[in-house]
Formats: sequence, C-alpha cells, structure tokens
Amino acid sequence: MEIINVIETVDNVPLGLTSFGILDDQLSGEVVGQAEDLLIKQAKENGLIDDEDAIEAVLSDGYYTNGNYHVTIIWSTIDA
Repeated sequence: MEIINVIETVDNVPLGLTSFGILDDQLSGEVVGQAEDLLIKQAKENGLIDDEDAIEAVLSDGYYTNGNYHVTIIWSTIDA
C-alpha cells in the first residue's frame, strides 16, 4: 500500500503529520487531490499568496517554505 504524507515542520521540528493511504482498489487521484488540497490549505495559512501561479508552483514542487515553516508531501510504501 502506498501512503501520501503531508508533513509540517517549524525550525525542523515536526509540527504535524497527516497521512492518506491508497489501497489498490481505490482511485489514487482522489486521495492525491485530498493531500494536495491539505498542502495548499496549510501553505495559505502560513503565508502563501492566493495566486494561481504560486499555488501551481507549490503543487509542482511538492512543498512550501516560509521562513522557518515548511510543509511537504512525501510518498511512502508499506509492504504487506
């Protein structure tokens, strides 16, 4: 099973972790969309300008940084 993790840190100290599991029979696009929505929500709450180009850059890069705040999407795999 694959997992998408949205991880927030401040001064390199973990602040939050939200994980989304992707099962074989589940549409991964839906889960990826949820994780990306959370990434953008957290980035906006921490200074991201609500601009289409800025949002697209965060989604393309998979992370957002503002000063000592950082949020990122990281994929991981669990072998059953």
